[in-house]
Amino acid sequence: KRNEDYLGVKWLDLIHPEDRKFYLELRNQAFNSKKSFSIQYRIRHASGKYRWIEGIYSPSFEVDGSYGGYIGIGIDITDRKSLEEGLIRYKMLAEKVRDTILFVEISGQIIDANNAAVELYGYKRKDLLKLTVFDLIEGGRSVAIEEMKNGEKDGVFFETIHKHQDGTQFPVEVSAKTTTILDKRVIICIVRDISERKNSENALIDSEDRLDALRLELC
Repeated sequence: KRNEDYLGVKWLDLIHPEDRKFYLELRNQAFNSKKSFSIQYRIRHASGKYRWIEGIYSPSFEVDGSYGGYIGIGIDITDRKSLEEGLIRYKMLAEKVRDTILFVEISGQIIDANNAAVELYGYKRKDLLKLTVFDLIEGGRSVAIEEMKNGEKDGVFFETIHKHQDGTQFPVEVSAKTTTILDKRVIICIVRDISERKNSENALIDSEDRLDALRLELC
């Protein structure tokens, strides 16, 4: 709608009925303390459908220091909310397995992870979700992203080196596959720490090398 179309319309009437009580409680608390606040709520669009908004509000003060009310902005986060809701089903399944699972955008941004991922990499969940998958990879090169970005492949399986939060490296086996969640391409990466297997393989190689050296001495 145009701005003038909203004249005479009460803002509260546009907010989803289920969100009004929470909105009023938080707003009144902030207004009484004259503190900034942010809130997520649904608001009715001109089409009649509800959109998710993240409202950010701050108190305004006049030049003489007197209180002048609140100013705020609203950011449409409907797409982000829809993606989060679409991930719920996958995340519920992800928490039932022991393997590390990362949900990654084609850009490389990590948008969700299961508890096993938090434990493996050593980050707090909120910090892990601020990273890209490149931050976890030694050398910052992602085979999955490179091959899937242009739609060349829907799935890949490979070995690479990842990093814990403290910078220590460890070998992993990655199975990555793209899926579509609400028209958005998302890469689901199943990551398995193969340190023990690699140590066993290296020990076997060392043992075979020693046997070969012993045979040479006996010849």
